[in-house]
Amino acid sequence: MNEKLHIVTYATHKTGRFEELINNKYNLNITVLGFGTKWKGYNDKIIGLQKFCKKINKKDIIVFIDAFDTIINKNPKNLLKEFKKFNTNILVSKHPSSNDYITIKIFGNFEVIANAGMYMGYVEDLELLCKEILDRNINDDQIALNQCIYNPKKKLNIKIDENNIIFKNHPIYNFFTNDTYDSFFVSYPGGSQNSFRYKLNRYRRALSEYLHFFKLEALILLLLILIIKLILKYRY
Repeated sequence: MNEKLHIVTYATHKTGRFEELINNKYNLNITVLGFGTKWKGYNDKIIGLQKFCKKINKKDIIVFIDAFDTIINKNPKNLLKEFKKFNTNILVSKHPSSNDYITIKIFGNFEVIANAGMYMGYVEDLELLCKEILDRNINDDQIALNQCIYNPKKKLNIKIDENNIIFKNHPIYNFFTNDTYDSFFVSYPGGSQNSFRYKLNRYRRALSEYLHFFKLEALILLLLILIIKLILKYRY
């Protein structure tokens, strides 16, 4: 079967590595969804992809990658061959960490956490995945994605690229370096080649989006600070 490969991203504007991705050294056409629209949240990407799926052949394959952090790391001439070795309909990239406190608190205590920034699969299956994510009515696509993957009643054949054969997510905490990898697509969130302003906005956005998961921890920290201040005040 000669499936057509579509490399797709979602971007409302240009920033980060967007220009490098669009003008990639392999002259690959990148379909950009959502450009010029107002960003309302992560589910915009899912809605955009869902609409795109309805326009193309259901047997084609889509590679969806983050617009601002991803590079095409090596020639994807063998990409479909490698994808089919997984014997799955949808392959999702692995989050850089799965067992640290912050990751578990936000995305769940799963053995391997999926990352919603990069994935690929057959159009008909991705369309169903988009619907399932949106039906969960969660504002964060990665939280919803992991719930879909680890749903014991799931009907979709989804696997995580645990060995980073096709996708690699560079650890976000290591944003001063751009380590090299052998994966086809590599995402460097806040990578060293991005501007300091972009990195700052990246981390500020992350704080605003995920801080509410740590209300109890924030309260405990505040109480500790107040207790220390009281001790110091009355001690001296």
